[in-house]
Amino acid sequence: MQVRVRKAVLKLRRPFITSAWTLHFREVLLLELVDAETGAHAWGEAAPLPGFGTETYDAAVAALHDAATQLHHMPAMEIHAERIIAAVPSLLSAPCARFAVECACLDLEAQQLPLPLAKILNPQGFSMRVLV
Repeated sequence: MQVRVRKAVLKLRRPFITSAWTLHFREVLLLELVDAETGAHAWGEAAPLPGFGTETYDAAVAALHDAATQLHHMPAMEIHAERIIAAVPSLLSAPCARFAVECACLDLEAQQLPLPLAKILNPQGFSMRVLV
């Protein structure tokens, strides 16, 4: 399994203003899982917000790198979010990073089945048909 953690900077359409500061952009982390066998690309995103939540940007980076080390050594069919989260203690105190791992794992699972990710997230959900 190929695993990449990428940093991205997203420019906000309008500034995010609080009483203490103004943000004009967001720094986010993208977790990409690439199954070399099938060519599937699965994605997760971590976007800790400074001053909110319990996780710093640096903590999210560290937790995602810990998870990447674990994921790199696993075959795609053995990757499940719960297994990774249990095996990487730093994810327990990094909710944004944990969310990125869970999303990427579920995205990979959906592609392996193959099912839409929405069906994985809510198996009892209804499907909408667009009438043209």
